[in-house]
Amino acid sequence: MGPVTSTIRFSEAKRNFARVGARAKRGDVVYLQHGPDRFQLVYHPPAEPVPHRPPGHFRPTAQDLAEINGARTDATA
Repeated sequence: MGPVTSTIRFSEAKRNFARVGARAKRGDVVYLQHGPDRFQLVYHPPAEPVPHRPPGHFRPTAQDLAEINGARTDATA
């Protein structure tokens, strides 16, 4: 059986938000309706955590600073 499509009014979705969210999480197509407007509720899995970078990780090297400032370095000479 494929995903189920349903349209739910905002007022009902507010009262039963956990159930509505669970339906979207399992793959059902859920539309929320507010007057003439319809919005689709879509589940997005948690994002990967940002890896820890030690202090100074993004600090430029002397060669980087020389290139930024337009100076020639031994590697470019």
